[in-house]
Amino acid sequence: MIHFFNRPSLKSIRLIYCGLILGLVLFSTMSFSLIHSSGTIGNLPPEITFYLLIVANLLPAIAIPTGLFVARKRLCGIEKTASDEKLRQFQSAIIVRAATIEGSGYFMLACFALTGHHAFFLEALAMLALQIYFFPGNTRIARELKSDLCDLSDAPKMETKIPNI
Repeated sequence: MIHFFNRPSLKSIRLIYCGLILGLVLFSTMSFSLIHSSGTIGNLPPEITFYLLIVANLLPAIAIPTGLFVARKRLCGIEKTASDEKLRQFQSAIIVRAATIEGSGYFMLACFALTGHHAFFLEALAMLALQIYFFPGNTRIARELKSDLCDLSDAPKMETKIPNI
């Protein structure tokens, strides 16, 4: 019997999620070192930077709550479904949530590479922190699947008997 939290599909979800986080970290490092070693990629006027700041702040303000809402809707009523179906629904919800956060983070880093404005970099770090916050750990999986950690195991439950003294 395979313990629910050690199933290959959950391990692959975590591995992919770690890859997304690592990609954002590496792109952040690359863009930061590029800006501070050779300057910005684009030579944009200040008004373009101002418009990019507006768009870059509106994008996560709209996309992330929408992604969280869609992920929550996909997980709605999940407690009534079977284990394998729960995993499929959870996987699709995780992909939607990660994609909206990841896309906003990469857009911030692209704007940072174009303009050199450090507000974009700080906002990209905020997207990275949000990715780490939503990492699919055991407690988050149990909470989002609306199950107890013990209920998600395929192993038989052990009863603990306390001897009378």
